Amino acid sequence: GYFMDAFALIAVIVVVSFAAALFYQLNNGVGGAIARARTPLPQPAAAKLPPAPKSLEDIEAFHANELNAITLTIAELTPHLLPETSFYHLSRAVSEKHAYLSRDAADDDYLLKAAGSVQRDYIRVAAERALKGASFRRTLRDMTDTERATLRLADLLTAVGQISRRERLEIFTPIIWNSGQGFL
Repeated sequence: GYFMDAFALIAVIVVVSFAAALFYQLNNGVGGAIARARTPLPQPAAAKLPPAPKSLEDIEAFHANELNAITLTIAELTPHLLPETSFYHLSRAVSEKHAYLSRDAADDDYLLKAAGSVQRDYIRVAAERALKGASFRRTLRDMTDTERATLRLADLLTAVGQISRRERLEIFTPIIWNSGQGFL
């Protein structure tokens, strides 16, 4: 009786240990299993192109006041001018640089490695959302006369249907981005 119960208990422990080791091996460690077990966070939908000015009067009123500001968000540039994969690669680089838990883990510290995997995923998602939420803003007063005239002309051409909203965005972006010093 007693030896049979002990033998059965040992057999169960061996089988469970073997199953756990096999699960660990197939899932690339605890971190891989945890990363796949979590449900992915919903991603924000890509923004549409910024709205075109409605009328010639609106354009004149907007450009007459030098205190008006033009704001471009990164979401407006996606996917029209910036590919979606850029955000993934940038956010992954940020997470690899700033996730420290798995780097500090010893080879046999599976709990710290799992926590590092969760930390890396969290930082990647947070960095991607931060990048997509960034915006660039310039007031008309901060621009040269040539830049203001270019933006006004782009608005006028969009309003009369001579250029598309995407072409308008392509004109606005290098002027607004980095205070007009960008090479985009």
